[in-house]
Amino acid sequence: TRCSRDWSSDVCSSDLTLTQSGTDSYGGATELGVNIGRLLLLDNHTYTTTTSAQYRVVRLNTQLIYDEPEDLRRWTFGDAVATGGELGSSYNFAGINLSKLYQINPYFVKQPLAGFAGAVALPSRVDIYMNGARVQTENVAPGTFNLQNLNYRGATGLNNLEYVITDPFGREQRISSAYFYSDQLLAQGLHEYSYSAGVMRQNFGAVSNDYGAAAISGFHRYGVTDRLTLGVSGDATRDHLNIGPVMTFNTVKAGVISAAASVSHDSDVTSARGAAVSFNHNFQSGPFSSQLLVRRLTEDYTVINPPTSNKPKLQGTAGVSYGTGNTGTFNLAYTYQSVYGGAIDQRATTLGYTRTIVSNVSISANVSRVVRTDASGYAAFINISYFPANGLTAGFSHVKSAQGDVADQMQISKTTPIGEGLGYRVFAQRSVTSGTVSESIAPF
Repeated sequence: TRCSRDWSSDVCSSDLTLTQSGTDSYGGATELGVNIGRLLLLDNHTYTTTTSAQYRVVRLNTQLIYDEPEDLRRWTFGDAVATGGELGSSYNFAGINLSKLYQINPYFVKQPLAGFAGAVALPSRVDIYMNGARVQTENVAPGTFNLQNLNYRGATGLNNLEYVITDPFGREQRISSAYFYSDQLLAQGLHEYSYSAGVMRQNFGAVSNDYGAAAISGFHRYGVTDRLTLGVSGDATRDHLNIGPVMTFNTVKAGVISAAASVSHDSDVTSARGAAVSFNHNFQSGPFSSQLLVRRLTEDYTVINPPTSNKPKLQGTAGVSYGTGNTGTFNLAYTYQSVYGGAIDQRATTLGYTRTIVSNVSISANVSRVVRTDASGYAAFINISYFPANGLTAGFSHVKSAQGDVADQMQISKTTPIGEGLGYRVFAQRSVTSGTVSESIAPF
């Protein structure tokens, strides 16, 4: 793929797909970016050819972005992706989006961190220990003091904190507490939101300008306290409404609990009212971590972009993992999914292992027993990654599905440096699906 300098093109990529009969198609993508002050114009296109020598150009996204860095807020005009929360819809649309985007300031910490308040009669030193290691020292004046935003190298999960207060005469006072660090919550008083309004795009990636019904969607979360975040999410069209509350709570010693509920109503269908609930629990302490997710939906529950068939009924995941630098990480997971009608009910048990063999070589592998309504079998995955130098990565993976399909993938990449510089990626794949062999290479 050739990128014209006159277009001020930022990124160019291409791919080649081969079958047993020879060259089947070529494809490429370009991105044009123009920045003027706080305004950024982005435009993406894809280009493909077929064996019949047809040449096809498809416009993906054209958007004008305006950032307000002082308020960490972003306006997007044009094409974007709208989201109505965990139990809502995600869809491509053309219109307006307003988002609170903390990533605009990479140094801003939105999640709550540990804090410690107390009082001293004399000038004192406070040494802060995390899991037995001293991570911070503060000098405090006589009177009350309040130490905030205490963290160490991005610690996550459950950690034991100890505060040692030493006065000028060497007398010590030790106070211990536990704190669970999680990026799922918002610090007290912070808002996080995304609101979208426009018309939905249909056949995205295949047709440039195919628009459907008008729609609105969004979510809004607020840090009530450092341990409790509440919010609401939903989406709507002329004939559809979906809305419900969300909650995230830090129990500290028992991990983080998240829950969501939603109700839907469709006026174009008689008595089409449905409901859905979701529960999620995450825990991590040292080398051990666990996760539990359960989602239940009634048959009449709908979203803006409902599945064409096999409406989900019950979804669940439970998993545990344990790992250290010397032994690697072991994980065991069980997933379950049922749909209305029972056409493709599925459950799977997966055992996985990841380890860094030497300083620049790592391996990860897993094997799954998959049981479906229509068929059962074993699936496997193995990946070897090699990091020969800073920013360079080479990897190979082999995948086998429960249906017997296989795919071999190889990738070589270099991360784009900060500022100006070159980054690249070459991805090659050979797959066998239902007896059909396909080979592709995609440089970027």
